[in-house]
Amino acid sequence: LSRSQAMDFEGKLLAAIEAGGTTFAVAVAKDNVTNIVASAEFPTSDKPEETLEKCVQWMKQQEEREGRQFDAIGIASFGPLDLNSSSPSFGNITSTPKPGWKNAPILSFVRSHFPSTPCLIDTDVNAAAAGELRYGHHSVQNGSLGYVTIGTGIGVGLVLQNQPVHGLLHPEMGHIFVPRTEGDDYAGRCPFHKNCLEGLAASGAIAERANILPSQLHTLPDDHFVWPIIGEYLAHLCAIMTLTVSPEVIVLGGGVMLRKILLPIIRKRTLELLNGYLQSDKILNHTDQYIVQSPFEDNAGVIG
Repeated sequence: LSRSQAMDFEGKLLAAIEAGGTTFAVAVAKDNVTNIVASAEFPTSDKPEETLEKCVQWMKQQEEREGRQFDAIGIASFGPLDLNSSSPSFGNITSTPKPGWKNAPILSFVRSHFPSTPCLIDTDVNAAAAGELRYGHHSVQNGSLGYVTIGTGIGVGLVLQNQPVHGLLHPEMGHIFVPRTEGDDYAGRCPFHKNCLEGLAASGAIAERANILPSQLHTLPDDHFVWPIIGEYLAHLCAIMTLTVSPEVIVLGGGVMLRKILLPIIRKRTLELLNGYLQSDKILNHTDQYIVQSPFEDNAGVIG
């Protein structure tokens, strides 16, 4: 970090909740957001209040330990989210496929327990994109970055001109449709779209393709037939992002990207798909600086 970045939160006690479809991560940082001094994880149950209560109680214990209140709380959540601040359901999870979480009032629940503390919410991927842009030491000059998480779901966060992208709602590029790979007859598993990108390439889809449980993905060898298929679909996403929003860097994160063989597949295939159309030295000759892995591993959302 530069000294100016490190001093942004000097003397501050900060708390974060990263709400994931499988796990809720909570963390406390002091003085700067990368100085995480305490953290914990709780399984995402089908009862929102139960999961959120565990997070809140842990956070209150940290306040007691520090002998002071948090200066700010940030929530990075799976979605879709209502991010319209004038909406009566602002801060709620909306039409999620996660059982039990439809219309869950995640922001108001946390605010009710910390009424005097500023508390903000954004999508998990937008938060991660903001954290990567500010603290990830990526090759960025104009404040634009795309962050992709590939895990239980697939999500894309965008920061353009140093601002997270919101519009009518927020980007949901994990649910785009990509051309099917020749010979791939897998039906897909998204409960809304069946064979969208998430339905074809998230961890559950990979596990079904290999006839194993998602918790067993680490047992698949690097030469398993599934990895080139997943790399192909993720390369289509990277090409689409490049052609539509033109980020200065695309950062790939999430549990699936722990499989190191994927990154070179994605880089190579993205170049092939673009086929020299974009005459950018970074894309053509320095793809290793354009499509990169997150340096924060599982902490990108928390830091953001």
